[in-house]
Amino acid sequence: MTTQKIMHNERGATAVTTAMTLLGIMSLSAFVIDLGNVYVTQQELRNVADSAALAATRQMSEILNTKPTAVLQDSSFALSSSEIAQVVAAAANVAVLNKAGGSNITLNAASSDVSVGAWDSATGSFGPTVPGAIPDAVQIVARRDASNNGSVNAYFSQMLGVSTFDLSATATAALLPVGAVPPGGIGLPIGISDEVFAANACGDAIKMYPTGTIDACAGWHTFGENADASNLNGIIDDLNDGSGGVLPGGQSPAVQVGDSVNFNGGTIASALQSFQDLYDAKQVGGVMEGTVIVYDGAPGCPNPNTTLPVAGFAKVKITEVKTTGNPKEIKGEIQCEVIDGRPSSGGGIDTLTRSKFPVLVS
Repeated sequence: MTTQKIMHNERGATAVTTAMTLLGIMSLSAFVIDLGNVYVTQQELRNVADSAALAATRQMSEILNTKPTAVLQDSSFALSSSEIAQVVAAAANVAVLNKAGGSNITLNAASSDVSVGAWDSATGSFGPTVPGAIPDAVQIVARRDASNNGSVNAYFSQMLGVSTFDLSATATAALLPVGAVPPGGIGLPIGISDEVFAANACGDAIKMYPTGTIDACAGWHTFGENADASNLNGIIDDLNDGSGGVLPGGQSPAVQVGDSVNFNGGTIASALQSFQDLYDAKQVGGVMEGTVIVYDGAPGCPNPNTTLPVAGFAKVKITEVKTTGNPKEIKGEIQCEVIDGRPSSGGGIDTLTRSKFPVLVS
């Protein structure tokens, strides 16, 4: 074989190799470009799911906030079909305002794109509510697939036999236990032991005075002030009309789970008249409502008279204050309602008293 023929054959082989290499590079580059589009669209779907989940759960919070405890604690409680429709609409209205891959995203409730249920903090999972339980979470699935909104088209990857990509993103928002309340959020200088919440205490009657028994598992506290009767009376007066001169601005300080609070027991009789005045000023129809501290109490519910850590928060309504006769009493009821306060990021009494502000949990 002549040298000319050998060189000609080598040039041909090189050309074929170069062409195949270029084709491979072009195919890989095309696939990478499509994958970049897929990544961006996936992130956009995640943003849609997050926003829709928060909107839906906030709508559910507003619905729950209109329900009295007697309704929420009923074993047959469930959101009505019209109320669920409001939750679904809140999610859909937010989702459709956003785009993923250039398309506005609609949610298909019939295919479980919007699910109302419960969040299990212990397992970090979402599931259906058990009969009679209060729903506290909404899960959203935002899709770009054949079932909803259409699959994402592949452009350059079609040369590799890939014509479309099916994408979805899931987000869950929940109403978590309250982990902190702002200044002015605690309306009563009363704490309830977490021993009360060993069982579902929502709707249960409780005595605030005198305390030290299982049916009166509570006590007076003075926030961070010295735990004496004078400060306690001043705090009650501050919460009433600001005349006590103990709390700056006449309102309670911010409190969060883990803070230490000074308790001085539940048998200080001198505080009863001040509390009667507060009740008379704040009650509506014989009921005074307020958020209270739940403290880390001891078994058997001893009278609290020391510094104790805050374990969570609850809402109560005071139904009777007796300053005369025997026995002198403060009676109330624990409420099963969503309340103002920052959701807990860890800690907080995991009862049916939740923050009205939803957070993303997954």
